[in-house]
Amino acid sequence: ESLAALWKSYHKIIQTQPSLLEQFVHRLNQQKQDVLAEQIIVSSLQQDWNERLVQIFGCLQLDNVEQRIKIAQQWSIEHKDSASLLLTLGRLHKQLKHWGQAKNHLESSLSRQPLVATYAELADLHEQLNEVADARRCAKKALHLITHY
Repeated sequence: ESLAALWKSYHKIIQTQPSLLEQFVHRLNQQKQDVLAEQIIVSSLQQDWNERLVQIFGCLQLDNVEQRIKIAQQWSIEHKDSASLLLTLGRLHKQLKHWGQAKNHLESSLSRQPLVATYAELADLHEQLNEVADARRCAKKALHLITHY
């Protein structure tokens, strides 16, 4: 509730600073205020593209997964090479247990840019499918990225 009040009072200032906006939306997600986070993300991305906000969009715990997939697919018209957007599409399809589509999006994301979060999602997907060797391979690559950057 206090975050919603903070947004109401300071949204103009928060929106002018991308890193502050990212932190604010991340905090909303942590506090399970995902409806407000979704509204802010969608509104903000209409103005300025932000890879971190796109990633958070895929982490929101809301029941409207199919609707969010449609929104993300619309974004992909202009941002088809965004590794973060492909990660988000992978996350969303994974929530629906669309394993093949999730895997395709996650692998496409990695082909654009190797992200630790993408390897982690792919490792989890492989675990869900009981593909232990592939899960380990992805987890190892994520660890390599973390320790070598």
